[in-house]
Amino acid sequence: MRTEHPSKCKRRGRATLLTPALKKRICAMLERGHTIMDSDDWRAKAWYLERTDPEQYARTEERPIVIQSPPVRDDTADYGTTAATLRIILAGTHDEAKREALRLALAIAVEEDAKLSNLIEHWRTDGLLS
Repeated sequence: MRTEHPSKCKRRGRATLLTPALKKRICAMLERGHTIMDSDDWRAKAWYLERTDPEQYARTEERPIVIQSPPVRDDTADYGTTAATLRIILAGTHDEAKREALRLALAIAVEEDAKLSNLIEHWRTDGLLS
């Protein structure tokens, strides 16, 4: 059985990109103290960070983000906020035309708040709100 020298055998797969010239260039860079952090390529630095501090920089497993709206609670609503704000503005306004417009807006806000409160109370008695 005759065996040929490995350099004479036909190789499988694609040709290597690591040529003798490239090996020589890499060795020369290492001799000069060139490291991955001296590279101009951001990917080299990213690779280095991924491997030296994986907890901070390594890829993370994709996970779904579930966005849920908080449950609506009627006991957290402040139905008088608009009216209270209008009262504060009215107290600091001296122009009579503006005061009259604010009084009108305040009356509407109070009326709408009363309607809303009645509607909520109706829903509560009908068992629609717990």
